[in-house]
Amino acid sequence: MNATGQPARHPVRALRDDPNGLPRIDAELASVARLLGDARLDACVAGLDGAADWRLVPGDVADGSLCWVALQYDGALAWIGLNADAHPALAALADDDGSPLSCAIAGLLLTPLIDLLDTLGAVNVSVAAIGRHAPVHRDGRRAATVGMLCVHGAHRHACRIGPADPGWIDLLERRMARHPAPLPARLGRIRVPGYLIVGEKALPIATLRRLRPGDVVLRFADPAFAGWDGAAPTHALALRWGVAGMHQYVAHATLDGPRLVLDTEPAMTDRNDHPVPGAPDAETQTSLDELELPVSFEIETVTLPLAQLSALRPGYVIELRGTLRDARIRLLAYGQLIGIGELVTVGEQLGVRVIDVFGSHDAD
Repeated sequence: MNATGQPARHPVRALRDDPNGLPRIDAELASVARLLGDARLDACVAGLDGAADWRLVPGDVADGSLCWVALQYDGALAWIGLNADAHPALAALADDDGSPLSCAIAGLLLTPLIDLLDTLGAVNVSVAAIGRHAPVHRDGRRAATVGMLCVHGAHRHACRIGPADPGWIDLLERRMARHPAPLPARLGRIRVPGYLIVGEKALPIATLRRLRPGDVVLRFADPAFAGWDGAAPTHALALRWGVAGMHQYVAHATLDGPRLVLDTEPAMTDRNDHPVPGAPDAETQTSLDELELPVSFEIETVTLPLAQLSALRPGYVIELRGTLRDARIRLLAYGQLIGIGELVTVGEQLGVRVIDVFGSHDAD
């Protein structure tokens, strides 16, 4: 069936991702690109001894004349391609057979870099390999790399960063976590809704369906409201900001007339103590059936903390949970989730096949 309720004229088939139609990022390089595209990287580098005036910025660096060095830290490898013309001594070693002696000499030539990595927390870094050829996967495929410019005053040192093992990624993530990016004004102006938790009560679905205007629900109130007459201040009420089911900013407050006075320091929590909103009436007036609601179709991406959102810049990689073929489409009306669907094609048109509808009683 289509949106008008008529049978579809074209066969409906599940969407298949076109490998040539979407930009593809090497999976092993995605975590590296994510770190290099994080604005906190500058603060991390600036905090290192001897690197206060350095900046790392993504750049278009040709890979034709590079010598590749594999740096080893605690068994983890990370590849970096350095300009052979700017490092002739390294280039001479790269033209050699990559013997242990060549790697040891390369380590001496790269002492400033290795010392810098030591202050980063990567102790006992050594050169595990050196050569002219870009790194390859175990199956022989050439590994993807990303260009990077190391800027120091008027000097720009070009390099390319190749795949890095999880040990290097974990180290950089821990180091960058110490340097939260300042919250930009545009994000600071986002208004986060707050909720005063009055109480909660589990109600059977049958009871929810029978609710009508004028009905009274009892024994739902929070203990803080026990004996409340509407005049005296009420203490220890739960006040929350954020979306139920996610991390929330929580504090306790005293309700005094139209004012809420915080009693505790707000803190983050991942507990979902927010009452679930009541279900809609099982039956509605016929006139409401003709009401047109704006329905949006959304694909959930990823949830990011504000500190990470404020650190986004060009080149940052956001990894989705799956492909469009496997994505679930959220149907929302006025911010309320009303159904779930999947992408399909109908002829040459893109459609959404409904998988589940919430609040529908057609099956009753």
